[in-house]
Amino acid sequence: MKDTKEIISNILDKGVADVIVRKELEEKLKSGKKLRIKLGIDPTGADLHLGHMVPLRKMRQFQDAGHTAVLLFGNFTGQIGDPSGKAEARPLKTQIELEENAKHYLQQASKVLDTEKIEVVWNADWLGKLTFSDVTRLASVFTVQQMMESLCTLSCRATTPSPFRPTSSSAEPTKPSTSSPAAKSSAPTAKLPNAFSPSPFSKEPTA
Repeated sequence: MKDTKEIISNILDKGVADVIVRKELEEKLKSGKKLRIKLGIDPTGADLHLGHMVPLRKMRQFQDAGHTAVLLFGNFTGQIGDPSGKAEARPLKTQIELEENAKHYLQQASKVLDTEKIEVVWNADWLGKLTFSDVTRLASVFTVQQMMESLCTLSCRATTPSPFRPTSSSAEPTKPSTSSPAAKSSAPTAKLPNAFSPSPFSKEPTA
């Protein structure tokens, strides 16, 4: 049986790129306090993908250490189209569709998590009750600078090129044959995927 030091080391170091509040988390783990570890998911599709496995496996480590895993399903936020600067918005879903997808997520997550010991919560339980007045009051706690920083983050995600995106310098220039009539026309320009389209937030303001 693993000792406490080894369990904590596995949680903090294995399968982790960075722990933002490492010192605080390490102190809580050493104290023996039982924690509630949350993973939020908008169930916009019927299947989990490989990217979900990383946090799910980490949550299983917390479960094995005696902590409580909480799956927070976005049956409210998942109804909203994706505002991340993509060229095409995510198709809107109904709450019923999202909750049905969440059932499939739970079945698949059971391959990793002990689903008999997890808590399942739905964010529509509180977000769906908010009035416009409530939203206005929430907005008042954020500064314009914080909102602009969020927009800049979205803009960077939309305009940062992929490391797999070919550059003009790497492509071999095409030398058209002068003997062919078609050689007089220029070669068609390849259209970049929509994912690399610039964000509307990245444009300079006009006077």
